[in-house]
Amino acid sequence: MYITHMAATTKKDIKEINRLKGLLPSELTVDIRPPKDGGLVCEIKTFPGSFTQGENLFDLMGMINDAVYTYLDIPRKYISHMPGYNPTKIVRFAG
Repeated sequence: MYITHMAATTKKDIKEINRLKGLLPSELTVDIRPPKDGGLVCEIKTFPGSFTQGENLFDLMGMINDAVYTYLDIPRKYISHMPGYNPTKIVRFAG
């Protein structure tokens, strides 16, 4: 049996979580392309200069979320409290 100790979320943490959530856009504009060597490459147009890649669409979605959190400098301890981006529609899939 493993016992883990999770720190309680403090009022200060909740305030910071809400501040960070306010930085996240409600939608992302992305350009997804399959490179010649396989997998998928994504330019996150919402955040100029942000690119990421994944082996498949599922992997890419996780990498897009990671890129957004990195771009906005979301501390690791708050990432589990952040909403994730999942495509509701793909505007452009270049292939």
